[in-house]
Amino acid sequence: VSEGSIARFTVAATGTGPLSYQWYYAGTPIDGADSSVFEIGIVKEINRGFYQAEVRNEAGRVRSSEAKLNVSVMPKLTRQPEDTVILAGSTMKLQVGASGTEPLTYNWYRRGGLYQSGGPDLLIENMSPDDAGLYQVEVVNAVGSVKGSIFEVEVQETVNIDIQPADTKANEGGAAVFRVVASGTAPFSYQWFHNGEAVDGETGSQLRILGVEDSHRGVYNVDIGNVVGTVRSESAKLKVIIPPMILKQPNPFTGREGDQLVLRVASGGSGPLTYKWYKDGEMVLESDIPVLKIDSTIPQDSGAYTVVVGNSAGNIESDETQVFIYQPVLINQQPVSVRAISGDTTVLSVEAVGSEPLAYQWLFNNDQIDGANGPELKVVNV
Repeated sequence: VSEGSIARFTVAATGTGPLSYQWYYAGTPIDGADSSVFEIGIVKEINRGFYQAEVRNEAGRVRSSEAKLNVSVMPKLTRQPEDTVILAGSTMKLQVGASGTEPLTYNWYRRGGLYQSGGPDLLIENMSPDDAGLYQVEVVNAVGSVKGSIFEVEVQETVNIDIQPADTKANEGGAAVFRVVASGTAPFSYQWFHNGEAVDGETGSQLRILGVEDSHRGVYNVDIGNVVGTVRSESAKLKVIIPPMILKQPNPFTGREGDQLVLRVASGGSGPLTYKWYKDGEMVLESDIPVLKIDSTIPQDSGAYTVVVGNSAGNIESDETQVFIYQPVLINQQPVSVRAISGDTTVLSVEAVGSEPLAYQWLFNNDQIDGANGPELKVVNV
């Protein structure tokens, strides 16, 4: 019979009456059990065992054969799993204790669906976040079933850095941003470091630097933590680009045709620097050195020169500097000898080239002639 139901034993006997009865359980008389029928109103597990009846009259007594009472007991949970926190990648073993009539079957449920049916142990290897959720166990036998309390399994993951901070560069006065992406069990904590020193207030997944200065250059990394532990990111470098500046302007130059021209600018700023030289507004040279050099000048090299110094942060233009290349005087046509009649007027002339303005001085027998300062000499009243 099932636990909680009624069990009834009956014995039939013949002989000279009156007959008296005594029921026994495991060889021990049962108080009050003195009729041909013995009944247990609410059967309990402790009632299982062997029963027999003894019948008596004046002639003697006789005992019946033993009758066995089998009590089928519904499952009862004696030990239940509790909420569990486990590290991803490890093995989880859950156990439940139960009593009741064998055989017992254990049904394990995860998130409301049957996960495993079998014994009292649930073993899951290499736990992952997919294994997290609400679990419950049900114990079943031929009499019935019982379900345990719902419990939660939390799978915690260590911090994994999916995107590391990357090297970056920023113009002086501009902005720089470092970014990190992490996965694992949230929430995460962050602490950024600059050259090994914690940066005050920088506790997010991004480090934003506004108004970049040269002191911000260096190595940055970040510590990321969760309930499992803390990991440090790879290092990333910040390069600060200082805009170009002119420390010394090019010097003006005055020379003669054929002289060597060297214009030089002293500059500062983050390299690499580029130099673009201009003459009268037109570029004449692009170079990575701060020098404009012309080995043998000609008059056409004269003009107003500037240089534009540049890098990735911008450009700066120098002041104008003047270059003058003088062409030596060259007489293309010499004065020629003439014959003149006394009292006449005659003209002597010369043709010359060279850097303007040209100055003339006529001489007579190696003596300067006053006022004779042009390309022609007019002699009146010879």
